[in-house]
Amino acid sequence: MSGGGEQAPEGGGAPAPRAAGGGEAAGVQIAFGGEGFEDELTAIINAAYDAGEAGIWQAGWTRAGLANIGYYLEHRELVVAWLDGRPVGCVRVTRLEDGAGMFGMLSVSPEAGGQGVGRKLIAFAEAQFPDAEEMELELLVPRGAPHPAKVRLHEWYSRLGYVQTGRRDFAHPELVAPADLWVYRKNLRATPATPAPDRAPT
Repeated sequence: MSGGGEQAPEGGGAPAPRAAGGGEAAGVQIAFGGEGFEDELTAIINAAYDAGEAGIWQAGWTRAGLANIGYYLEHRELVVAWLDGRPVGCVRVTRLEDGAGMFGMLSVSPEAGGQGVGRKLIAFAEAQFPDAEEMELELLVPRGAPHPAKVRLHEWYSRLGYVQTGRRDFAHPELVAPADLWVYRKNLRATPATPAPDRAPT
């Protein structure tokens, strides 16, 4: 993908399914930032998308590069989950023209999967928009047979209060087959907030 702030499909990299008996990630803290950890953040994002969007993209496609991460950091759009001083997940947070908040590019490292890190990142993202009525996300979904990871994500986001409100064509030369962007919104006024995480010291 090209660098800078070019729009790209945001949903899809997502947390791994919760393992049976798995607990919350003790000691995980959430904060904006990540300078100095660009390589690790890029690797976390691309690994999450490789798993979450397997079979959707042609070989060699990557979700993010160092230029993307640098742009997000410069514009204070990247929220990072930290454990023992190292990043274990991240999410991009922006505001839309209609005033709604938006999160995307949610990614969790394999070793932290199934421990609630993704939910904590979403809770932090939602909390950044106390004046907004809604929060939006987009999920890239291939047409045809259900994609197991996308079905799991749809069900997970729905449990967190996100409702599909629309879809639109998504064209990209590196897609294996046609796909759509499913748009979801959560009413932050009517739906209970996602439980808030611990915040990293500032």
